[in-house]
Amino acid sequence: MRRAALAALIAVAVGVPSVVALGESRVGAQEPPAFDVSASLRPRAATLGEPVKLVVTVRHSQELLISSGEPARVSDIELLGTGVEELVFDDAVDGVPGMATTTFEFTIAAYVLGDLHPGDIEVSWLDADGSTGSTSVRPPILRIQPVRGAGDEDLRPLKPQAAAGDPPAWWQGPELPIALAVVALGAVGVLAWRRRRPQVAAPEVVEDELSPEDRARERLDALRGLALADREAYRHFYGEL
Repeated sequence: MRRAALAALIAVAVGVPSVVALGESRVGAQEPPAFDVSASLRPRAATLGEPVKLVVTVRHSQELLISSGEPARVSDIELLGTGVEELVFDDAVDGVPGMATTTFEFTIAAYVLGDLHPGDIEVSWLDADGSTGSTSVRPPILRIQPVRGAGDEDLRPLKPQAAAGDPPAWWQGPELPIALAVVALGAVGVLAWRRRRPQVAAPEVVEDELSPEDRARERLDALRGLALADREAYRHFYGEL
């Protein structure tokens, strides 16, 4: 009888610490809040260098603040840009706040054919009570397809040039009245200047002994050593040619 009671006391003494420890482990392990992450590609299949939208969607309680990092860098896929974060709250039902949706958008492009795996994205949350946590989401496979099919080696015709229509006649353009006005003003100015300037005897005209070929060669020789450093230099060079 005494031996049985002693064995029972020993069993209770051994089991109590384990029960206490089990209870402490359950209390210490905080359950994560309502939090669900998914990733999608728009479009799922693209061509070389075509921009693709990588969208990360997080469904969470309205008490959480969500943040996201950039996709992990992988070979053959380049991150072109990051979109604006968007947060949308669900309507409350019977006075109880609903869920919220936070969306992150990235633009990527690939330059290798085949099925590629974009890098994982780490998403973190911050609760109103100060607790934090994070998880990573793996985007779906991005399929990069060739523009041509297998065995398609024929050259394709170029797209036709855009037709802009026939231009109007020179005398119908809006520039003609402006040009006529400028010419008229110039003629009036020349006449006024000729009337006001003093009469000076015309200088004696000395005939140029150089032939047209010699004058052309002199102008070409002047272009030698000209530094093509800016646009004006290019214009002068090709204008002289």
